[in-house]
Amino acid sequence: MSSKEMKVSTRLGLGFGAVLILLAIVSGVAVRNVSVINAAVNEISTDKFPKTVLARDIIDQINLQARAVRNVILFGDKERSQREMERLVESNKLIDKQIERFREVARSEAGKAGVAKLIDAREKFQAKQNQLLKFIHDGKPNEARDYLITDMRGVQTDYMKACEDLSEHQN
Repeated sequence: MSSKEMKVSTRLGLGFGAVLILLAIVSGVAVRNVSVINAAVNEISTDKFPKTVLARDIIDQINLQARAVRNVILFGDKERSQREMERLVESNKLIDKQIERFREVARSEAGKAGVAKLIDAREKFQAKQNQLLKFIHDGKPNEARDYLITDMRGVQTDYMKACEDLSEHQN
């Protein structure tokens, strides 16, 4: 039967049915895409962004430590230097917590490798920092200043780069 032989009501019914089928297809695709977007937003908000915040917090603490060490070298009086040393101790505790959290939440092999790289860079940095603090404790501010500029800069840069790489891995 051709469309010319069908009643108008039949043609309208078939046309309306075709529109309903197309509407169902479009609705199904939309629901699927919304669920994909929802999963991506969920991953960003519960996984990637918190890890980025952890990495940025560590970078902030590294910068705080750099300023504290600089201040200890620059300050002449023991009271102000002692306050800066206390900031270093507190900063190290915060970094320890952040790295431990990173260990807990790293799932991918690349993430675990990034955490291992961060820990390695931190150990090298802390070894240099301890030597610097020994110069300060022994009353050798000139040696401490030279050591800060020549030996500490490279390991501090590597340490910060490891944090930045870990943060970039989340993007």
